[in-house]
Amino acid sequence: MHTIAEMKHCLKAKGVKGYSGKSKAELHKMCMSHGCMPDAKDPPRFIQKVVSAPGFRKGALTKKAKKHHETALEFAKHVVAHPHQYDERTRKQSQFAININKRNL
Repeated sequence: MHTIAEMKHCLKAKGVKGYSGKSKAELHKMCMSHGCMPDAKDPPRFIQKVVSAPGFRKGALTKKAKKHHETALEFAKHVVAHPHQYDERTRKQSQFAININKRNL
């Protein structure tokens, strides 16, 4: 959940009136109903944009990891630890996989 100040600022920016004197839970409900702030359970929108991009090769890192008899995350950590051994695309795929895994914890 966000701070009261953040929620009030968001509601003010949306032009909503009647938010003063509300409890934190009520402010959160107002923010959610007006689409001010996404719920913490919602995945970040940038992930869908990246995955749906035409240049994104779904499953490519997993395929490379299977050749090394590792999981995708184990392989990604190895690539980040030894970047000079791998090409730029593999390094970027690995960093993306690590970042996504951090968000899903």
